[in-house]
Amino acid sequence: MSDFPFSNVGTMVRDDSLRPFLSSGSSDTFGSGADAFARATTGYGVENPSGTSTGKRKAASMSESSTDGSICKCDKPARMLRVAKAGRNRGRTFYCCYTYPKNCDHFAWADSVALASKDVGPFIFPGSNKGTSGPATNVTMCQCSVPAKMFTTKKEGDNFGRNFFVCNYSPKACDFFKWATPPLTNEKKEEAKHNIVDFGLPDDITKDTMINFLTVTDDKARIIQCYKQRSFNWLKARKFRLTTSNFGAAAGHNDYMTPKALVAQMLWGNFKGNAATRWGTYYESVALAEYVNNKTREIALNRETVDALREGKLVQALDFSVQERGLVVNPEYCWMGCSPDGVVYTRDCSQGRVCYLIEIKCPKSETFYSKQKKYQKSKHKNIPAGIPYHYYDQIMGCMANLGLPFADFIVWTPAGMEVTRYNFDKEYWTETLLPLLKKWYFDLFLPALALKQAGKLKPGQTEECLDIDLDVDFALVR
Repeated sequence: MSDFPFSNVGTMVRDDSLRPFLSSGSSDTFGSGADAFARATTGYGVENPSGTSTGKRKAASMSESSTDGSICKCDKPARMLRVAKAGRNRGRTFYCCYTYPKNCDHFAWADSVALASKDVGPFIFPGSNKGTSGPATNVTMCQCSVPAKMFTTKKEGDNFGRNFFVCNYSPKACDFFKWATPPLTNEKKEEAKHNIVDFGLPDDITKDTMINFLTVTDDKARIIQCYKQRSFNWLKARKFRLTTSNFGAAAGHNDYMTPKALVAQMLWGNFKGNAATRWGTYYESVALAEYVNNKTREIALNRETVDALREGKLVQALDFSVQERGLVVNPEYCWMGCSPDGVVYTRDCSQGRVCYLIEIKCPKSETFYSKQKKYQKSKHKNIPAGIPYHYYDQIMGCMANLGLPFADFIVWTPAGMEVTRYNFDKEYWTETLLPLLKKWYFDLFLPALALKQAGKLKPGQTEECLDIDLDVDFALVR
C-alpha cells in the first residue's frame, strides 16, 4: 500500500486556500460531478460554425443526398448544430441545411457519421478473483471522449446482472452504449438461481459441506451484487455468511456484543433495528451527498485546474462518482460478505484512475469518535486510536474482500462531518483479523448451526443442554 501517497491515518481538512478562486454566488452555479463540468465548459445552446447562438432548431428527416452528412441536398456544405432541447439527445451535434430558412430537409447525426469513440478496454472492478489488487489503468471512453460510466442491469431478464457503459454526462450528451461483461448462459442462470435464490442448508453441516454450499463463481457473485440492500434476496444471500459489519464482534473487538452473542443472533436473531440504526439509515444519504459535494469542489477547484481554465487550456473532465453495491461475495472468502456504503471512482493527479471504499457512520452523539475519551487510546494491538474497534475491523474486511487500497471513514453528525483516511493493513488482516474470523466461523458458529439443524437446540440456545427432571433426581437422592 506504499504506492499511494496518503498517510495511514489522517483527517481530511478542507483547504481554505481555495476560497479566493470562488466568486460570490459561484457555489450555486454549477452543482457537482460530471454534469457540473459539462455545464461549466459546454454551452448547451445550438451553435452555428461561427459560434453565434442561433436558437433551437427542429430536427428534419434523414437525408439521403450524401453518404457522410456534410453536404445537404442543396449541394452546399451542411450546417452543424447542437441539440439544446432537454432529452436523451441533448448535447448531440447534427447536420442540417445551411440556408435559413431551410431550402431542404437534410438531417444527419454527426456522431453516426463518424463515431468519436476511443475504446481502450473495459475498466475491471478490483474485487474479482483474477488477482487485481490496485487501480486499473484501462478505461472505456464514450463518444464525448471522457471515461464512460458503468452501471449494472437490475431489471429481471436475460441481461440481469450484466455491467454496461453509457455516457458519463447527465443528461446524456451522446448515445454511447457498450456491454462491459459477457451474457450469462442459461446453465449459469439456472445454477445461480438454484444456489442463491432457493437458499437451503445441506443436510449434514460440516466445514466442507458449507464451503461447497457457499462457493460462488464470478457469475454468481455478479448476480448477488445486483440485489438491493435490505431486499428479500439480499437478506437470504447473506443469512449464513459472516458479514463485515459483524467482523468486530466475531473477533472479540466489539464492546457491545461478544462472539457467543453473535452466534445467537445469527442463529435466532430477528433484529429489525432501533432508534440508533434508524437515525443512521435516515442521515446516511445526507452524509453521502455532503461528502460528494465537498470532494467534487476539491477536485474542481484544484489550483492547477483553475489556472489552466483561466488561461483557456483544455483540462480533463471532472471525474468523481460513487457506486453502490448489494452484497459483495469474494470467491476466495465465500463464507464472508460485505455491503459497502459506496465505492468511489475518480482520477488522481499522480496515480491516474483510482477507486476506493467509503464507510459512513451517523452517530446520534454530536461528538466525533476521535474526540471521545474512550477512543483516545487503543487497547487492541494494530488498531489505531480515534475509531471504534469494530468499525476498524469492518473497514479492513471490506477492503480485503473488494481488493481496495484505502478507505475514507465518514462520520456525520448534526454538528458537522469528519473524514479520516485509512490504508489497507495487509499484515493486520492476514495475521490478526482473518485467523480470528476463521476460528469464530468454523469452530463456534458452524457447530452451533449443525445442532440447530439437527433439532438439538431450543430458541435462543447456542449449546446443547441436558434436560433434567428435578423431581426424579430428588427422589433418587432420598
